[in-house]
Amino acid sequence: MSDDRIYAVGYRRLQQKATLRSPVWPIARTMLVLAWRKRATKIALLACGAVFVIFGFGVVGQLVAQRFAGDLGGELLGNVVGNTQNSLAIFVSVQFYFTTFAIAVVAGGAVADDRSAGAFDLYFSRPLTRGDYALGKLWGAAIAGAVLASTIVGLSAFGTSARGVGIAYVAVLVGIGAVCEGLAAAGLDWAGYLSPSRDLRTVSDALLAVGPKALLEKLAVGRAALNDSALFSMLGLAGYIVAGIGGLWKRLSDEVVG
Repeated sequence: MSDDRIYAVGYRRLQQKATLRSPVWPIARTMLVLAWRKRATKIALLACGAVFVIFGFGVVGQLVAQRFAGDLGGELLGNVVGNTQNSLAIFVSVQFYFTTFAIAVVAGGAVADDRSAGAFDLYFSRPLTRGDYALGKLWGAAIAGAVLASTIVGLSAFGTSARGVGIAYVAVLVGIGAVCEGLAAAGLDWAGYLSPSRDLRTVSDALLAVGPKALLEKLAVGRAALNDSALFSMLGLAGYIVAGIGGLWKRLSDEVVG
């Protein structure tokens, strides 16, 4: 088509309105694709899957054994090895630490990599709001749960190295849990509500209606101590979510105009 023909046609409005698509999912998808390219991500997810499979076979074995053991045998088996609720509660407690490592690898560079590469100028040169960016990163990290996802993305907003953020995240989370567990064991009950792992155990036990410890749990290392109130434990977990999202928003507000 010649230039004269183009000028003759002139400007015309589009016959149909342009559809506005949310940028949240593309941001989340890009974050997950980049994380999947790391070998550490595959190893972490494989470890989480292995824990799931091991406990899954254990629960299935318990259900089958209880079914064929009859009422009396099933009750005796439950007193010795525990019921399925006990196994699920232990699974949640163990998987928490494996998931912590996985989310540290996946989401450690959620914002840190963008800051290190100076990608904010590219992201926000388009009609993209801070809220859309934050939601995209949180959605991408939410595959491992709201508490871990929000806290790691919030921490990532203050770093420029994905590896450094991941290591700091695991160290801080485990360190806070250990300190708070120790303080709670020393008689400071309020400290137990500051431990995310203890809060999670308390809430999961309450939801699963877990009974008393079985014989094998008492002989071996069974479930760790719990908080007295599941409600306050839920509030403790909510506090970590708010802190993580608040840290992310504060950093975006400081570094992104508009």
